Amino acid sequence: MKGYKTVLIVDDSATIRTLISRELGQAEYRVLTASNGQEALDMIEGMDKPPDLITLDIDMPHMNGFEVCEQLRAKQETMGAGTQPGIPIIFVSGNDTLENRRRGFALEVSDFIAKPFKPKEILDVVDRILFPQYQFHGMTVLVVDDFLSARRVVQMLLLRLGVNVLTASDGIEALELIDSTPHHIDLIITDYEMPRMRGDEFCRIVRQKRHLAQVPLFMVSSHHQNEMILACFKAGATDYLIKPFLGEELLARVDIHLRARKHIRQVEGLNNRLGMLSAVITQSADPIVIFSLDAIMWYVNPAAIDHSGYSERELVGEKVQLLANNRGNQTFCAKIWEVLLGGSIWSDRLFCTRKDGQTIEYAVTISPVRDAEGVITDFIAIGRDMTQINLLQRQLLQAQKLESIGQLAAGIAHEINTPMQYVQNNITFLERAFAQFILLMTDYQRLLKTPEVSLTEEVKEKLEEIHLDFLMEEIPVSIAETHDGILRVRKIIAAMKDFSHPGADKKMPTNLNRSLENTITVCRHEWKYVADIRTDFEADLPVIPCWQDQLNQALLNLIVNSAQAIAETGATFPENPGAITISTRLVDNWVEIRVRDTGGGIPQEIEDKIYDPFFTTKEVGKGTGQGLAIVYDVVVRKHGGTVDFISEPEQGTTFIIRLPVENRNSEVLS
Repeated sequence: MKGYKTVLIVDDSATIRTLISRELGQAEYRVLTASNGQEALDMIEGMDKPPDLITLDIDMPHMNGFEVCEQLRAKQETMGAGTQPGIPIIFVSGNDTLENRRRGFALEVSDFIAKPFKPKEILDVVDRILFPQYQFHGMTVLVVDDFLSARRVVQMLLLRLGVNVLTASDGIEALELIDSTPHHIDLIITDYEMPRMRGDEFCRIVRQKRHLAQVPLFMVSSHHQNEMILACFKAGATDYLIKPFLGEELLARVDIHLRARKHIRQVEGLNNRLGMLSAVITQSADPIVIFSLDAIMWYVNPAAIDHSGYSERELVGEKVQLLANNRGNQTFCAKIWEVLLGGSIWSDRLFCTRKDGQTIEYAVTISPVRDAEGVITDFIAIGRDMTQINLLQRQLLQAQKLESIGQLAAGIAHEINTPMQYVQNNITFLERAFAQFILLMTDYQRLLKTPEVSLTEEVKEKLEEIHLDFLMEEIPVSIAETHDGILRVRKIIAAMKDFSHPGADKKMPTNLNRSLENTITVCRHEWKYVADIRTDFEADLPVIPCWQDQLNQALLNLIVNSAQAIAETGATFPENPGAITISTRLVDNWVEIRVRDTGGGIPQEIEDKIYDPFFTTKEVGKGTGQGLAIVYDVVVRKHGGTVDFISEPEQGTTFIIRLPVENRNSEVLS
């Protein structure tokens, strides 16, 4: 890459030219040499493209280095490139004085190397100028000066730092540039004496702009009176540089201020990230607790306060074991601390206790927090309430189980239906044939009573033996009962096939009356021993969009719940049966289903908990606490409906389900 860069070495000493040429040539620069200033100017004049950099001696015969610089800059002005920095020039001279450095800087000299120079000293400076490291890449500096040459000199120096440089000829132009530029300005360097607006006036206006109030601002002036310098600082300047100044001095000050500005921007970025992380923690729906090495909580987010039921004051400063239901298990707690103090992340499920005594299962992850040296200082615990997840998992398991049962039931129903069709056809045939047989036997009995017809004693004995009258009376009854049984079996089979129909991927038009009839048939074994079921269905009830399999499950849960409530009262069938009444009605744009039972009612103290997942009043092993939770989930969340109930102690409970006739949005997307 360096081979594309050309360096012109101008020195009257052949030895110096050779040393510099060898050093730069070994670094793959393209090197040209000239023994004096005029030769260098002639070479540049004849080149299609000027050199990328010039090393120039000051003291040379016929034309010194300053004169060469002056002619090069003058030619740059005549070629219309006066607004841009010219060819970078490095003075390489044994005449290293402060005056020469200032004079060279005024002629836009990039750097000054004193003879004798050290090995690779010139190469390092050339590399730095032609291939700057851009340590301040992306930062912007505004240079304000009414002298073009001064702006150009400062711009040339700043470009070596990789900054973006904006220039303006006075304060008014600078303010217009500030308002229009998309760049974020990181440093301002302004002259004091300028037409239309002095530097201190410009400084005061800049400080009134909120986004520039803390930006470093250099004041550059030839004035060195203390009173004026103090006035500039009062106007808002952060530094003051007296003209003429050395390029090294300007770069050193710029470096300090840009480094500070860069650090400030980094801190601001970190603060923004911290603010964002703080917002994430604060707004998280999951409880987050930070506690020290001695298990003292010093931060709890709003979700932790809400989940625990404690106030922030009650939690902060207390041991984290306050929230853990496992605190009595010393072995379990010791294992957790062993993992954490070893620097690892602990993750498992914990039962936590609310202030009201309710126990909730959480999936908890506890991670060590380390300082800059990697030492553990704190721990952060994040919990996820598993109540809903457990419910969904159980619902999924139940759904999978029901799906399997449904597939099995559908297969069994199909297999049973075929032989039942044979049985029904044969019974129908026997019924018709026996009707003919009865006609024949009726005629036969009439002949027996005719005097002209006589039977042998043996025949008479056979007729008495088979109880012909009894058979003719009872066989038709048996055939009728068989027909009735077959019809009931086929009805059950049809209901099983309907009930176990696999769910669709979208809501389908559903006949609720038919769904209820099928559900009543399928769960008959749940209610037939304790209650009668009475139905009152509106005949012209409209079909409504539903997930039929889910709604069937909800209706099944309600009917089973009613049967169990009646059973708890001691009701039995047929001696002392209870009653379940199921009705449907169209009310405005809603289909209303009422399921009323004659059970013991819902105690007032648990009315607000009956839809909670896993809440049950039944003995262990007899209730999952999911029946009514599933009803609520299916009706309210999946179908956008409502569930309500009316309950009277010792009188019973009526559950009221309302489903929208039109397909409305619900909480859970399909």
